[in-house]
Amino acid sequence: MTLKSSRRLRLAAGLGALAVLGMVVIGISLATSGPGSAGTDSLGDARTARPSAGTPFEGTTPAPSAGPEGGSSAPTAVPETPPAAEPPAAEENTPPEPATELPPVQADRPADETALPPSGPMPTLLSGALPESATAQNEMVDGFPAGIPLAARSTVATSDVTVEDQRVRASLTASTPTSGREVLAGYDVALAEFGFNPADAPAVGGSTARAYNRGAESVTVTVTPTDTGATGYTLLALLVAAD
Repeated sequence: MTLKSSRRLRLAAGLGALAVLGMVVIGISLATSGPGSAGTDSLGDARTARPSAGTPFEGTTPAPSAGPEGGSSAPTAVPETPPAAEPPAAEENTPPEPATELPPVQADRPADETALPPSGPMPTLLSGALPESATAQNEMVDGFPAGIPLAARSTVATSDVTVEDQRVRASLTASTPTSGREVLAGYDVALAEFGFNPADAPAVGGSTARAYNRGAESVTVTVTPTDTGATGYTLLALLVAAD
């Protein structure tokens, strides 16, 4: 082998050794910067790193996450479950306590103290025999019902009585210096003693009328003020004679 060939062989061997050395260096570099090394560093960091926000430990509050523009959004509040209401206690039906004292015994009253007094017959405006039909001027006609009084200080203008079977019609016209209200009040009292109930009746021309009724019988009194300040009044009675 010549000297020139020997140099070429040594040069080729040197280049091959450099190539192998370069490949080893590249492999070592890749090995130190690869996923294995990163995994080792991540594992080391994981031993000292705080827990991530996604899985907080019990008793810790997760950190607020960044908003769309770099701001922080408030953490979502988890509503607390209210405690279950206890069912109302069933009302106990407590029986009433027995009476320890007896009510006082009331003494029996005599029968005459508790019984209502017997009701007598209602008095009637007509008394005695039936009158005869008649008319009178400036005075009371004979046979006018005795139970119907005149107003105080009355002056009679006309009066009459008409009898048909058991029915009696009596009327009068009179005047009095007493007010119309007092005239009606007097008849309220007088006719109430015979069981007649008063009620307002229709009237015309500034007059005031009142009707008194008892069953089939009635008495109507109408009062009218006069120009002299007195009160003129008329009375009409429709009565039934007792058998």
